[in-house]
Amino acid sequence: MPNGPVARAGVVAVATLRGALAGWRSLGLGLLAASYPLIVVAIGAGKLSNVDLLAASESIFSVLFIPVILLMVSLVLGVGLFRGEMEDDTLVYPMSRSLPRGALVLGKYVGYVLAAIVVLLPSALVGLAVGVAMNVGPQVSLDGLLPGVLLMTVLAILAYGAFFLFLGLLTRQALVIGLIYGFLWEAFVPLLPGPLKELSLVYYLRAAGAGLVSGGPLASSSAPVSLGASVAVLVGFSGACTVLAALYVRYAEVRPGAAPA
Repeated sequence: MPNGPVARAGVVAVATLRGALAGWRSLGLGLLAASYPLIVVAIGAGKLSNVDLLAASESIFSVLFIPVILLMVSLVLGVGLFRGEMEDDTLVYPMSRSLPRGALVLGKYVGYVLAAIVVLLPSALVGLAVGVAMNVGPQVSLDGLLPGVLLMTVLAILAYGAFFLFLGLLTRQALVIGLIYGFLWEAFVPLLPGPLKELSLVYYLRAAGAGLVSGGPLASSSAPVSLGASVAVLVGFSGACTVLAALYVRYAEVRPGAAPA
């Protein structure tokens, strides 16, 4: 293994990326991600003259792709970063090779981010491109739309992945808890009136998109949060979860028999 924690973290990142994109799981995640542009194509194929397909693709991106599709892909990839090795009692091997535990967490997280971008970003961009190419209604402003979608996708990958990485370390029930969190909290709570929705990540993701997009559904977020504040909250949350995960791996017992239920 190369010398230096950064070089070793890079090796872990590459190995994590390869593992995430190998096998049947990657095919399933790819098909899940592809459901977004396929839905947009299906709506466009209906040839409804009163449907603005670009606006529809933005709405689907905001209410389905980010809080459901992207979250589920991040859940599967993020939880699996450590949980499988903990259950198989193989996590001791990378730890026994003079690899700093912080570098191990960072490498796995970077590998996850790269894998999630490979799976999810093409879907987000294709869905948006289909909405533009097949639009059958009045035109919607494209100003800031591409950078808004890119920013929301990357920030969502960072935030959800860091949270699920940490959750996977804490409990064997991380997948179940993550599904409950996604469908009951991220998808439902933002629809409620009052301040509770400010505790969801999708609230700040939509605010970040609205800070760049000048028109259309993505610009209609009612969150009174600036672009800079939204990015700061999401990046800060991602960093906090990653640091907590590194501290957990460093100081907690991670053998299956001692790992929390």
